[in-house]
Amino acid sequence: MSLKEQMLKAGLISESEARQATHKKRVDDKAAGRQQREQRAAAARQEVERQQESAKARDRRLSRERQARQGKSEQERQAGQSRESAIATAYREGGIANWEGARRYYYAVNGRIDFVMVTEEAGRKLEAGQAAIVASERNPARHILLAAGAARRLRDLAPERVVVCHAS
Repeated sequence: MSLKEQMLKAGLISESEARQATHKKRVDDKAAGRQQREQRAAAARQEVERQQESAKARDRRLSRERQARQGKSEQERQAGQSRESAIATAYREGGIANWEGARRYYYAVNGRIDFVMVTEEAGRKLEAGQAAIVASERNPARHILLAAGAARRLRDLAPERVVVCHAS
């Protein structure tokens, strides 16, 4: 629908005003001569081409931005997977078996004194810095013992999971 038809439909101009505008344009075009009409047409074509080129450039920029966001989110996803894999490896390789026993090992956490029941050997390892108390992989409220090396790796990856680690 042309602009004239839209304005007529909206009631902004009357039928006679539309005819007058069309007649005036025709008279102006005839008075301007062929060369000016061609110049106006060429200018209009150039403007359309400029707008199309501008739209293409905008589309290319948006496409590059979208690809960059997708690449960044993929890298973040891979880094997260790598981190989770490293955490699981630390738990798997550093886990100390049969550490629960009759001895109380006291430690301070968040300004309060707590304890775990350990064997004598596990207690000596904790005191010597050869073992650490960490939150369980599956149940963070429960504590387990890890070898000092695994606990250091875990401290680098997820420090919130390490409860007590006397190893440097």
